[in-house]
Amino acid sequence: IQKIFFIAFSSLIIAVFVAVILNKKIVDSIKKLKNSAESFGRGNYDERASIDTGDELEELAESFNKMADEIGKSDKKLKSDAHTLKTSFDELKEVDNLKSEILSIVSHELRTPLTAILGYVELLKDETAGKLSEKQKEFISVISENSDRLKRITDNMSDLVTVDNKILDIKRDRINLKKEVNDILRSFDYFAESKNIVLLEDVDNLDIKGDKSKIHQVLSNLIENAIKFSKKQTKVTVMGFEDKGNIHLEITDQGPGIPKEHLGKIFDKFYQIDSSSKREVGGSGLGLAVCKKIVESHGGSIWVESKIGKGTTVHVMFPLIK
Repeated sequence: IQKIFFIAFSSLIIAVFVAVILNKKIVDSIKKLKNSAESFGRGNYDERASIDTGDELEELAESFNKMADEIGKSDKKLKSDAHTLKTSFDELKEVDNLKSEILSIVSHELRTPLTAILGYVELLKDETAGKLSEKQKEFISVISENSDRLKRITDNMSDLVTVDNKILDIKRDRINLKKEVNDILRSFDYFAESKNIVLLEDVDNLDIKGDKSKIHQVLSNLIENAIKFSKKQTKVTVMGFEDKGNIHLEITDQGPGIPKEHLGKIFDKFYQIDSSSKREVGGSGLGLAVCKKIVESHGGSIWVESKIGKGTTVHVMFPLIK
């Protein structure tokens, strides 16, 4: 009996000893895996778990290491892509700053001779330098109209730079939009007649507060575009009515219309629907971008609706004077 008891007791001791050793090996392996995971979680993507137990724990460590390899590769690629993107961004920013500087210089240099041209055109129209024949008056009207158009382009350039620099100076005067629209339509009479386009106006007698020259610039750009892109022997309509505390202007043409895929981009700087050298109608791609900035700076909104083959309507909302 003593012999049996001794054997049993010895077996128990050995079993306990083996269990302690195995338990320590398992615990140590789990601790290694835990420490590796925590180190990896802190961003040390070179961390790997080294476990040699020949069991499921070793397989788990191998799976962890494979996952770490893939994440490490992805991290290096992301860092490389981020560096490339930053370099590209810096280059684009430098180009954008250069573009703004060029626009500023060009618009400034154009203003002086343009002001002189406009001044002398007005003197000729007033017949200060002598009586004009009907044909001469017609030529002067064409010069005057194109000089005004060139002035709008230089204004757009200047405003685009100031808007990008967030220094657009907005005055707040009382403006009657019906009168403003009528004045602009009259200035485009000859341009419209040259294309046999009828100009129609139905704007309610409503006032807003804003910068008169900037509002004039917006409406001139939009009405000129409507005439420019309209088919011959059609009509351009400007309507204005009260809409929930705003005046809602609609400038409608009967042109070819704008494809849906372009509608979301037409207010982007330098964006042109037809950028080919053979396009029939010229443009800088600045007008609508500037219009949007000016309208929004007055607390308004602008958007476009269009149907291919039927025409385009530009909607502009300005808050009314309360």
